[in-house]
Amino acid sequence: MNKKNKRSGLKGSIRSIIILSSFLVLLIASQCNNQDDCYCTEIFMMQMVQVVDQTGQSIDSVTVTISFTGSQNPIDCSQYHDAPNGNYCILNDNYVKQLDESGIPISVMFEKPGYVTRIELYYFNTDSCQCHINLLGGETTIVLLEGCSEPFSDR
Repeated sequence: MNKKNKRSGLKGSIRSIIILSSFLVLLIASQCNNQDDCYCTEIFMMQMVQVVDQTGQSIDSVTVTISFTGSQNPIDCSQYHDAPNGNYCILNDNYVKQLDESGIPISVMFEKPGYVTRIELYYFNTDSCQCHINLLGGETTIVLLEGCSEPFSDR
């Protein structure tokens, strides 16, 4: 085989490799757009809120009652209530399968003796793969007013 034939054979091989590589890239890219192929991270998401008094001091030992609006079944996020500085979990990825992309309301009641009970509404959704929760709306800092324990909501 002379030099010219070796070069044209090499060019043909490189061209074939480029075409095959392009085809594989397009094939992989088309698979990534398929929603049936979901890849969730191992990150465990939780939404925390901070409870403070009128002066901005954090309040510990608050009783937090959480439920999907209209449901009698409580959401148990209590194992994460030991966060410092008045931080409380209101929802985590354990409940992601009960959410959808459009958003679902949850009701949260914050109670502590000597303070007015506060009820807040939050909206959460998830991605199409139902990997993680996402807060759509609701206050992340809750101010409890000193006084009797009558329920209060500023909404």
